Amino acid sequence: MDRTQMLKTVESLRDQLRISRLPVSICSNELKEYCTQNGTKDPLIHPPERRENPFAEKQKCTIL
Repeated sequence: MDRTQMLKTVESLRDQLRISRLPVSICSNELKEYCTQNGTKDPLIHPPERRENPFAEKQKCTIL
């Protein structure tokens, strides 16, 4: 490694040290609470009814 690459690496490591980090135990609990609170609103978990969904196919595809 030449000097410029080493300086860039050191600067990158210093930037990473400045980032505040939280323990996984705290983050996982917050994520679990968020999922339980907002799970009922998630369209991937509870898709809307077919007639109310504007993106649902209106009819089946036929191949000629």
